[in-house]
Amino acid sequence: MKTHKPFPMPPELLAALAELPSDYKGDITLAEARRWAHAAHAEVGQTYNGKPYGEAHLDAVEQAAIDWGFGDDLVLRILCQVHDVGEDTLKTWADMFRAGFSARVVILAWRLTDEDGIDHGAKKTATLPKVAEDWHSIVGKMCDRRANGRSSRVNAPSKYHRYCKQYPEFRAHLYDPNDKRLAHCWAELDELFGYVG
Repeated sequence: MKTHKPFPMPPELLAALAELPSDYKGDITLAEARRWAHAAHAEVGQTYNGKPYGEAHLDAVEQAAIDWGFGDDLVLRILCQVHDVGEDTLKTWADMFRAGFSARVVILAWRLTDEDGIDHGAKKTATLPKVAEDWHSIVGKMCDRRANGRSSRVNAPSKYHRYCKQYPEFRAHLYDPNDKRLAHCWAELDELFGYVG
């Protein structure tokens, strides 16, 4: 995994953080977070393979975390549910704080939010260094990629081939050979996307 110059947080996130009380912790439960995230995507009519986005994608991302042995990590599981809020819904970072999300989760959700780019590939390339700065954002991104890869392989072959093409760069930014906690996760993704190192 490469090291990068730390990404500066956007002004709107910094402003939302500055408005929090000094003793703010965030007390949303996993069930409440799941309902909130599903509703945020439903509010804009977002679907995934013709099904509600929350059930079809967000739950699959969270399931990856569970399947990989991180079911007790509530920060990760909540992150899996809210990882697309920043780019796909009308909700703001301040809305997330008002709903009771912790600062840790909101910052992680920002890390998984695409940066600007001229196309899908450019956005992903610009975002990966930000993701690489935190273990939870790395694992959250891996869970998302697993869910997208498994679904697209069956339902959207052109997207699946795009994910396969992008995977070496994805791996180059996020893979750390010294992190044995994720070895089995990388092994599954390597097989899913046909990666041969």
